[in-house]
Amino acid sequence: MSEHPLDVLFTAARDGESVVVPPGWGQGRATFGGVVAGAMLSRVLAAVDLPEQDVRGHDDQLRRPRRSR
Repeated sequence: MSEHPLDVLFTAARDGESVVVPPGWGQGRATFGGVVAGAMLSRVLAAVDLPEQDVRGHDDQLRRPRRSR
């Protein structure tokens, strides 16, 4: 059985690799916020050497993409 695309994405983020978001996982010009927040959290946890099970909460504020002029 193949890995779920989110597992692949979060593993890449954790390992400091480039993250490629699958087509269709977007909202307008941006990616769904939960995907971005999850990738950021995976990278931060790896950087500070903190296991995922130790995270009790996570709050992000994501801004809309900048409007073209």
